[in-house]
Amino acid sequence: MFKILVVCTANICRSPAAQQFLIESLRGKQVKVESAGTLALDGNHADATIQSLMIARGLESITQHRSRALMPSHLAQADLILCMERDHMARVQRLNPLSVNKTRLFGHWENQAEVDDPVGRSEQTYARSLDEMERLTSQWVEKMSMMGMVQ
Repeated sequence: MFKILVVCTANICRSPAAQQFLIESLRGKQVKVESAGTLALDGNHADATIQSLMIARGLESITQHRSRALMPSHLAQADLILCMERDHMARVQRLNPLSVNKTRLFGHWENQAEVDDPVGRSEQTYARSLDEMERLTSQWVEKMSMMGMVQ
């Protein structure tokens, strides 16, 4: 089983949304996708705006999400760690230096793009962020399949 960990700051917006996109895109594959946040508190629901926009896209499972703080054990168990920002990558590497070779930006295939945090901004900003993460998910799924990472 290939294990993917998606990382953002609070684990209430970007990483749970990307987690759901990956789960949906990799359905039927031998893959487990989880998420965590570098500054997350355990147990928070996903952001209300992200929930409503994900539900509108047919991904109701976002309502079951509960945030969790990133721990070294999460990093050790993951085969691939996808971070939304360079700061998240730096925090991952400080928590577990051995993770450096399996940590990438979610926007890796688009010139190392970072995914901006839409929290507290307009609903249109949230929607653009989701569109971006959905596009980046497709790129990761294609590349992982080509490299034989997912079966």
